Amino acid sequence: LEQFQGKEIEGRPINLDMSTSKPQTPSQNQKFQDRAKKYGDTPSQPSDTLFIGNLSFQADRDTLKEYFDQHGTVLGIRIP
Repeated sequence: LEQFQGKEIEGRPINLDMSTSKPQTPSQNQKFQDRAKKYGDTPSQPSDTLFIGNLSFQADRDTLKEYFDQHGTVLGIRIP
């Protein structure tokens, strides 16, 4: 990640971070534990999802795929 931090795509420096779960409050945590016991839920596997922030509004899927395909296989891209 460090080698790409701040690199420019469509004229803007990008911000990279691995995606993580949102922190839970103790009451939320208990609610999830209760549900897990009731329905047999199991924790998710660690994610390999990469969050890319500060993207230019002109950046599109093709541009991002072209840029990141040079460094590994891109499995999917979501742009809001």
